[in-house]
Amino acid sequence: MPESNSFESVNEEIAEKFKAVRKAEGLSARAASEATGIAFGTWRAVEQGQIPRFDQLIKLFKFPDFRKYAMWFVLGSPCPRAGQVTPEGFRSTTPDDSYLDTDLMEIVIEAVETAAQKHDIELPPDRKSKIISLLYGQYWKQDDQEIDMSNVIQLIKIAA
Repeated sequence: MPESNSFESVNEEIAEKFKAVRKAEGLSARAASEATGIAFGTWRAVEQGQIPRFDQLIKLFKFPDFRKYAMWFVLGSPCPRAGQVTPEGFRSTTPDDSYLDTDLMEIVIEAVETAAQKHDIELPPDRKSKIISLLYGQYWKQDDQEIDMSNVIQLIKIAA
């Protein structure tokens, strides 16, 4: 992985991550593009260093086989308890988890699981991951990381 923060190194990192996700699932570039709905030419261009548009990233992670890599792709570290992983054979870009507050992630996951159980709501894994990611993003920069359970319950009910 490139060490610098230049645009070129960011492009290279995204290209490497696109390839890693695809290869981890044993797909060719053509098969991955067909599965995600991303045009083949665009897929190839991203793997060669072109920055993808936001809608293309959304398509990437809407494909069920790729969802489990979303946190690693964006944050550099997965959260196994949230069903997130790093592609096999690929190192995390933040081996010390410096960009992922694992304590907060555990608190958020516990809050979501507790609220869902308490209200007898069974969430599909993709929706559960989205709620966890949303809540994590909401609380990670706050000094007070007390989770507002009414907010969690409202999100779960919307997602159910």
